[in-house]
Amino acid sequence: MGQSSSTKRVLFSSLKMAIATFCSRILGLVREQVLAFYFGASGFTDAFLIAYRIPNLLRDLFAEGAFSAAFVPTFIQAQKEGGKEEARKLLWKLFILLGGVTLFISVGIIIFAPELVNLFAPTFIKDPKKYEVTVLLTRMMAPFLCFVSIAALFMGVLNSLKVFFIPSFAPVFFNISMILSMLIFPTLLIAKNINPIISLGFGVLIGGFIQAFVQFPRILKLGYGPVSPGKIISKRTKKVVTLLGPGLVGFAATQVN
Repeated sequence: MGQSSSTKRVLFSSLKMAIATFCSRILGLVREQVLAFYFGASGFTDAFLIAYRIPNLLRDLFAEGAFSAAFVPTFIQAQKEGGKEEARKLLWKLFILLGGVTLFISVGIIIFAPELVNLFAPTFIKDPKKYEVTVLLTRMMAPFLCFVSIAALFMGVLNSLKVFFIPSFAPVFFNISMILSMLIFPTLLIAKNINPIISLGFGVLIGGFIQAFVQFPRILKLGYGPVSPGKIISKRTKKVVTLLGPGLVGFAATQVN
């Protein structure tokens, strides 16, 4: 009887995840269609794509990829060995550590945006308007790295606690934010004589923030809300950083390729 009940729960959780992922993919398609309809294959669309790529390059390391693989087993181990309170402290230690590192990198992206654009799209310098818009978008979307990393941290916690629907559904809010930004902001920007492609920067920034913090109420409900973490650099945080090492190597190899 217990095994049958457990199987039903697994199937039900899988179904909810499938529905959430399906919704995300459909809205992702709608987002691309709206982007193509309003902006098409223009030089300014290229400006957005280059600017968006810069914070996204580090996403595999600090978000869904290497960091999640390092954090989840360490969090589960902390829960087994030290109980709920130990796991809770680890969460907020890493929240501060991850938030601080990604915020520092985001500030670096903002400061060195012109140099980064020169590196990723050297031909843009020949078109001053496109170059200027790319630099502006790069600076606008730099904090996205911080938001998406926090989203991955919260997702890792919820998945470890066998909550799958909300983390899987969170990207839906990002896509909705992008779509609404393209429908609402261009008219306002044009009225102020600002390039409407900037609306995509607002969409990424707002969407990234919502994707991260839409998961926060569930974390509170489960009793893993903010707590004084004590010493940030501990045995477990060091373990997460150590486990990030192989991910960093893989990340570097992928990006060089």
